[in-house]
Amino acid sequence: MSKKEELESKIIEAAVGEFLARGYDSGSMENIAKLAEVSKRTLYKYYPNKEAVFDAIIEKLLLGVCSSSPAAYSKSESIEEQLSKIIDYKSALMTSPDYVDISRLVLSEIIKGRKLAPNHLERFSVSEQHFIKWIDAAKKDGKIASKQSSELIANQFHSIFKGQIFYPVIFGFKELSKNDVKTAKKIALEFFINSFCK
Repeated sequence: MSKKEELESKIIEAAVGEFLARGYDSGSMENIAKLAEVSKRTLYKYYPNKEAVFDAIIEKLLLGVCSSSPAAYSKSESIEEQLSKIIDYKSALMTSPDYVDISRLVLSEIIKGRKLAPNHLERFSVSEQHFIKWIDAAKKDGKIASKQSSELIANQFHSIFKGQIFYPVIFGFKELSKNDVKTAKKIALEFFINSFCK
């Protein structure tokens, strides 16, 4: 990581902390600079305003989401093996402290009525296409028997999985243990196999 990237990462981490503590509207660039231990001049050089900082935070979230996809469908591996890897990727992402903090911040702002930029919405949508394409390929290979659309299958899977591992943490209902993650994986895997592969 270059010095520039390190500095940007430090600023984003500080901004997430500031906005989580005070909210986006009450958060200040001055406090972000203090938390990041940079001068206000340096902060404004990288990010001219709070909106630019928030966009960079969403960009970091998108980078995590878009890079959390395992390899394409493989005919040589069982559906259980491949789905297990997919769940492991998603679990690692969704339980990482950075991802949880950024998700909390972004979701809280969306709940308050903030609209995401069209390009951000498009990229979130594209990130979901990896799993949908995997389902398409598994259907073509005869491993998924369900006649439901691949989009609907993906949505149902994510509802079950995120309901176990993501939303309880995001909304502060509980802290996940390793056993919780293991149980969530088992539930999601069994749901998918029993619902769509038999």
